[in-house]
Amino acid sequence: GCCCAAHATLCQVTLDPAFSWKSHRHMSAWLLLVIGAAAGVSLEPGDGRQRKAWLVESGGATPKDVEAAIYMRRHVHTEDLPRSHMQADLAHGLSESRADVLGDSEGDDLEEGSVVSLKNPIESDGELLMAEERNAACLEEQHRSVDECIEWYGSYGIRRLFTESFESIQDMGWERIDWMSADAVQKKQLFELTLPMTHASGSYKVHSNQHPSASSQSYSIWQQLRLGVRALDLPLAVEKKSSQLHTASGKQLTALLSTVLLDVKRFLAKRKKEIVYLFVGKNRKITGEVGSLEEAPINSTWTLDPLLAQDDNSSVLPGQMVHDAVWSVLGLLLADYSKLQVLPENPTVAALVKANARVLYFWEGQLVLCQNLQTCRATPGWTERSPHKPLAFGLPDKRSQGEPDDRGRSRIVDPFCLATSLPATHSDSDVELVRRIEAYSVDPVRRAGEHPPLCLEFGSTLPELGSPNLLHAASAYLSVSEEEKAKLDSILGSKGWLFTRGEALTARSRAERFNLLMLRLFFRSRTAPKRRPFFTRPNFVAFDFVHPILIHRIVESMQGSKDCGYTLYCMNTGGCSAMTKLGDDGECSSEEEVYSLLEDHLAHWHTKIYKSTWVWRAITGVAIWLALKIFCVGGCMLLSPFQMRPRIERSAEGLNVLFKNKEVREDLAREGRPRSMKAKDSKEAKT
Repeated sequence: GCCCAAHATLCQVTLDPAFSWKSHRHMSAWLLLVIGAAAGVSLEPGDGRQRKAWLVESGGATPKDVEAAIYMRRHVHTEDLPRSHMQADLAHGLSESRADVLGDSEGDDLEEGSVVSLKNPIESDGELLMAEERNAACLEEQHRSVDECIEWYGSYGIRRLFTESFESIQDMGWERIDWMSADAVQKKQLFELTLPMTHASGSYKVHSNQHPSASSQSYSIWQQLRLGVRALDLPLAVEKKSSQLHTASGKQLTALLSTVLLDVKRFLAKRKKEIVYLFVGKNRKITGEVGSLEEAPINSTWTLDPLLAQDDNSSVLPGQMVHDAVWSVLGLLLADYSKLQVLPENPTVAALVKANARVLYFWEGQLVLCQNLQTCRATPGWTERSPHKPLAFGLPDKRSQGEPDDRGRSRIVDPFCLATSLPATHSDSDVELVRRIEAYSVDPVRRAGEHPPLCLEFGSTLPELGSPNLLHAASAYLSVSEEEKAKLDSILGSKGWLFTRGEALTARSRAERFNLLMLRLFFRSRTAPKRRPFFTRPNFVAFDFVHPILIHRIVESMQGSKDCGYTLYCMNTGGCSAMTKLGDDGECSSEEEVYSLLEDHLAHWHTKIYKSTWVWRAITGVAIWLALKIFCVGGCMLLSPFQMRPRIERSAEGLNVLFKNKEVREDLAREGRPRSMKAKDSKEAKT
């Protein structure tokens, strides 16, 4: 601003011999100078949140901050963190609370990809140390959430497994497309399996961009299946305008159910030895209360009324409209009564594949064995619905599975039942949730008895772990309240991200940090002494924004592969990535080799980042230069004593370009002479 004002003033003084600072017409030059000076003085680093961090970096740190920073440098600096999972356990002298800091997961991608964009990056080690300690104090001492700490202080020191782009997953060979085709998996019985699962699987596509916190996944259903996920969580709601069934997340509609089903069918058509679980039900709250439905807000675009009406309609099954939709797409692949009655009570994966029962479809936690009321009445063991328990098959028959019913028909096949850990483990604290998941995995059966699902009667005898007909799912995702989600939405806005310093804050930040904690504390070595493989005890482990390494840990365990552990690589901005050390040949790769691959992987993305950043800086610089030049030239022409646009005349001598002196023009006007005399009496220059 100052430069442009000076430029314009210089033009005015140089070109106008009659220039006077007292002239009212020349006050514009003064005004430009004042505006430019005010703009220069008011320049400070960023908004209020960034200014606060800047003041701290400029010397506002307390002695306590310095003391804590020295501790971090001596004991838990990033360079001292062990790289591999085998070395990263708490047994190496770190307390659980300090390990929490080491496991902080945050940072973001602004697009689906793993291209980590940065703002105001830290240049010096001193600044980095203080930034890391500020966030450590924010998380540990002030007990604030990851979102709040990143909003105020940036991402430095907050470790998390950032969400990889699917392109980078393919480049790194992290897909597990047909992992169930391994002989060891095919021979396993159904209730002995542990499968990767995603929570709110259809939330990769949220209808409103004003609610980024409603998203729980970054990959489409097709991509999730290629990644290795074999169980999908699909809470449903009905769109009012179109009456179509949508998956839902919280109070927002997400992907169409038909899209989800078609992706599953397309995947299974190419992968003949894979099975997929579909856990479908009405949209429910993520709380400890079993069966609490999500309430549609005022003027909402969705409703649960059509589904609730079928719960009270004795002429149809509860959820009939959903059963019809699933059967219309996946009917030939469903594990219904006709296929399961000829299989053992606990069939192997190979037996299910041979019977083409490769989709196990659950409604409200219970396996659906029949499509409609007519076929269910002809199915042995089916009972009428119970009050407050809208199950398609009713409560399980009291007879043992395999016995014939009262009319001597074929043997009874009691539907499988799912018990989730959510009532016992739900928490919005990442450290506390990891502890609860570990405690739950020690004895899932006992926890299911304390919080029985809808498909079980309270007080009934529960089968042992790994026996039919009870499946257990560890809900490894944070239970964030609607108030906190609304607060995060207001911070992120329609862009879905917020920069302070380092990597951006997004809706994925909390989940990514929690995923790193789960990796380091829950998915520990299967062969370490005195440690039980907790993550293989539940039948499912459900994640938000799942990272490939979490799936690989489960897959390698189910395939009976050698436990080589994994390697973890973190950037100082907080973003981390991890990779299994199990090679394609089934042997363990060296720590250095895998670490180098991860380093190159992230360096490749950072090369793209900074290359892109400098390109945009160059474009922005040129654009600003052009704008300033136009502004300066325009100011010169405006303040010049000559006419801005010349008059062109054709004559016998040629083409004449005439510039009129505005001062003479004003003098003529003051003398009252006619306008027709203006051109004649004015000073004209011919070019």
